[in-house]
Amino acid sequence: MADTNVKVHVKDGSGKHVSYGIQPSDLNALNAEKDDAALNKLGGVAGLAKALQVDLATGLAAHEVAPHGEAYGTNTTPDKPSASFLQLLWDALHDPMIIILLIVALVTIIIGVAVPAQRAHHGWSEGLAVLGTAFIVVGIAAGQDWSKEQQFKKLNALKDVIEIKVTRGGKQMMVPNTDVVVGDLLFLDTGDKICADGLLIDCQGLVVDEASLTGESEPIKKTVEQDPWCRSGTSVNEGSGHMLVTAVGPNSEWGKTMALVSEAGDDMTPLQEQLAALATKISKAGVSVALVCFLALLIKWLVETGGGDKDKINENGPLQFLLYAITITVVSIPEGLPLAVTLTLAYSMKKMMRDNNFVRVLSACETMGGATAICSDKT
Repeated sequence: MADTNVKVHVKDGSGKHVSYGIQPSDLNALNAEKDDAALNKLGGVAGLAKALQVDLATGLAAHEVAPHGEAYGTNTTPDKPSASFLQLLWDALHDPMIIILLIVALVTIIIGVAVPAQRAHHGWSEGLAVLGTAFIVVGIAAGQDWSKEQQFKKLNALKDVIEIKVTRGGKQMMVPNTDVVVGDLLFLDTGDKICADGLLIDCQGLVVDEASLTGESEPIKKTVEQDPWCRSGTSVNEGSGHMLVTAVGPNSEWGKTMALVSEAGDDMTPLQEQLAALATKISKAGVSVALVCFLALLIKWLVETGGGDKDKINENGPLQFLLYAITITVVSIPEGLPLAVTLTLAYSMKKMMRDNNFVRVLSACETMGGATAICSDKT
């Protein structure tokens, strides 16, 4: 561990500089490794409290809370940045079926405008219809994803906000867990959820359930002498005690776990994978059939006209054959399949939310609906 005499300088509410005797990186390393040797070198919990300028009897004063939060972080885990509506539109446009539809639409519009015979019969209107259909599908898919992310933002702002009993200025008070900072003195009691990492100052028969963090089903008995380290995300099964907070938010063990979870991408469900594969096969088959038909009609036309007649290129000729191929391609692409899955899953999610079931991943509705057996260990 680095030299703890290197101090952290921040300003308090009055603009005065405040210095702490331990760097955030050193404190985070001590906490993450449960480094008893480094803790003893500091002088134990009392020495660490002195470095943090905390009175173990009275806790932080009101004006000391903000500087501690500035120096060592706040007890909030930053949410994964949500994509903008334009980003969601751009992502939806990368669907292979949509790309094929857009290419077909543009070719049809160009032919309908450039060729007089097609322009006279408003041939470009078919291309506009295909283009409009593609954008409607893209817009609905992007809109549904955007609506889902906005709902999650609102729910995430409220979830897991609980009142915590702390000692500040010599008085016990209740504060939101998001207001807890390094150096706070937390009171732990039976049934409490521990909202930050810390070290026990004193305890009476304290037993902590760490299954949510470690997977171990057996509750852990905590003592000041043998095992004073407490972790966020765990809960108190029995007893009571006081704890000095050493890590909050993304620096705590639970915060690190949540950060890894938020980085994980959403996998496709089995149904989505099957439909995507089916749609790709149908699209390839449609394009292949369209190409074969175009070549067959072109060869027939060349034979009948003795190598091709430029004057009849627009009258049941290659241009018309190309339009036939485009029509076959358009009708063969199942652009409604992804949209149908998205709308169905969104409907399922909203129905579950009416029953107060929070569905974070939209595809989980289909995944759980197809489960035939659920296996778990004792935790």
